Amino acid sequence: MQIIKKIIMISTLIAAKNVYAIDASKRPVAHPASTTSEATCPASDFKAFIQEFSDDQNIQQKSTKYPLEKLKLDIKTKEEPKIVMLKLNRNQIHFPIIPSNQERAKQRLEIRFDNTSTSIASVTLTKPDTDYQVSYQSRKNNCWMLERIEDRSL
Repeated sequence: MQIIKKIIMISTLIAAKNVYAIDASKRPVAHPASTTSEATCPASDFKAFIQEFSDDQNIQQKSTKYPLEKLKLDIKTKEEPKIVMLKLNRNQIHFPIIPSNQERAKQRLEIRFDNTSTSIASVTLTKPDTDYQVSYQSRKNNCWMLERIEDRSL
């Protein structure tokens, strides 16, 4: 039995002397073809993007940069409110991030477009006669991505 194992081992080593590893970095990686850029980017215009983003939780999940920066005020301090910066992973975020148009109307939230350029833009949600003020900042590379939330509500 030992002789058979030795013969198999020697045969395997002889057969393996001409086997080479392939350098994976030089092989092309296949990516699924996208039929249109609209399949991945809801809209190139920021105002249209926010409308799509706020009305569809799937778009919110796909168009949010992780970890998402969230700035909020800690009002539990004895003195002035303290600014706290959180970095949230996807599983730490409650969707929807931005309420839908219908939900904003129901809650009397007003939307204001701030600092809109071709690559950086933000919107702020406010509620009249309250201290509610939440800003959503996005950046566009190929598509718009939500990068930061600033909740300055007291």
